[in-house]
Amino acid sequence: MHSFLSDEPMKGDAPYQWVNFMRPKLRRFPSESLASLKWKSKVGYGIDGVVLKAKLGDGSLVAVKIFNSPERPEPINGCPRYWAFKRECQNSALLDMIKTSLKQAALNDRHIYLHPCPRTYKEALRNLKAFSAEAALEPTPPPNFKPADFDARPNDCLGWTEFSAQEVRTLLQRLKADAPDMEPDRSSYFAIVYSFVPEGTLDDAVIQAQYDFFYLVGFTFAQFKEDNWRGSGILVDFSDLTSPLTTWWDRLVYGKWIKRVMRTGLARWTVETPNRPP
Repeated sequence: MHSFLSDEPMKGDAPYQWVNFMRPKLRRFPSESLASLKWKSKVGYGIDGVVLKAKLGDGSLVAVKIFNSPERPEPINGCPRYWAFKRECQNSALLDMIKTSLKQAALNDRHIYLHPCPRTYKEALRNLKAFSAEAALEPTPPPNFKPADFDARPNDCLGWTEFSAQEVRTLLQRLKADAPDMEPDRSSYFAIVYSFVPEGTLDDAVIQAQYDFFYLVGFTFAQFKEDNWRGSGILVDFSDLTSPLTTWWDRLVYGKWIKRVMRTGLARWTVETPNRPP
């Protein structure tokens, strides 16, 4: 099994010691939930894979993202390429731990203190570490840190799973879902299950709240791509995120994204200059 996957089912709170953050492992989508899936329709398709809509036995809707490549892509001219499945698993595992930390803090009437305007790698990493169980034992917060107060939460991830190649082919045919980049001659394909976010009208304030959340917990993110947001402004593609625990984290693009501007008819979010690292 890959080092970023856990065979433990996604049930209850995630362990959130700092060692768990340093080696994030996404828990498995529960087998009983997998058995209850009723497939509905294709949601979309992108360079990383195909997303299908399904219903669980309890009636809740989920989005199942089946990834094109079951292995890390080969380097191009010696340059490494990121593996979307690995990145989304690690990001989802980190966000699951952050969610657990926020829940435990609320239950114990405790604040999580963050640097209010992180600019550097060290500050981003310190904010992420604030969500670890060890940080809860610190007697006093660092000077000028402020209690975390978020207006947004990321979309819920329900765990990873795996389908046989025959299951995937049959499913795509039945739902008439084209997946031209799905690698052939594979025995199985990985997938990640998320809460389903319906289509809606994007609200800049909601998007801003999402960006603020990811920024404060230490992530950098890719340029705004409207297809990766649904509902009123919920990020549904966690490949857009890069945590400070990976070599892909880029200090030159770390900062608070504050506004959307129109360039040649396309919406683009920009990084606030004062928050850019020196």
